[in-house]
Amino acid sequence: MAIFGSSTLLKKSAPGFTLVEMVVTIGITSLLLMSMSISGASIKREFTLSKSQEELRSLITYARFLSIATLADPQGGLVCGYGVHIVPGEDRAYIFRDVGIDEGCAFDALFNPLIGETTDLSSVGSLYFMTLDPLVEFVSGEQKILFVPPDPTVVFDSEAGGDGGIIITIRARDGSGTPRQVGVLASGMVSIVR
Repeated sequence: MAIFGSSTLLKKSAPGFTLVEMVVTIGITSLLLMSMSISGASIKREFTLSKSQEELRSLITYARFLSIATLADPQGGLVCGYGVHIVPGEDRAYIFRDVGIDEGCAFDALFNPLIGETTDLSSVGSLYFMTLDPLVEFVSGEQKILFVPPDPTVVFDSEAGGDGGIIITIRARDGSGTPRQVGVLASGMVSIVR
């Protein structure tokens, strides 16, 4: 039996994708890649903020440890304390050593240190300073925190807050994301503020 007429013959289609299927696939793929790059940038920013916050907490804690560990300079001089100087304009912080005035430690009635000769220890090694990532900046103004041994007693060169401490804030330079804070109490406790 023969079938006549071209309308009754079935054509076999070639395997592959149509142009519409290709355009839709490329469009969906590009949207996914774009959303991944945006979320990747925010993940990097949050990681950088957390890392900088932890480095600052570690630096301040190390200065406190130094003041507890010794009352004397390795060269044999008297040390009145160790502290941290936060310099927002340079986006860095460093540990300093206070050797007092005329080899004597003096504090006034308001308990502000009469800082005599201070030595910037940032040239000693990486444990003694930190520089913020270019994506991050200090929000707080310039601060000096001095730990006076042996307890240590904490002295701030600025007004302490209601709890007797200060809060140092860092944030992303573009203002996005959640700012991070490190708190230093008058008792000497250094913590990450949540």
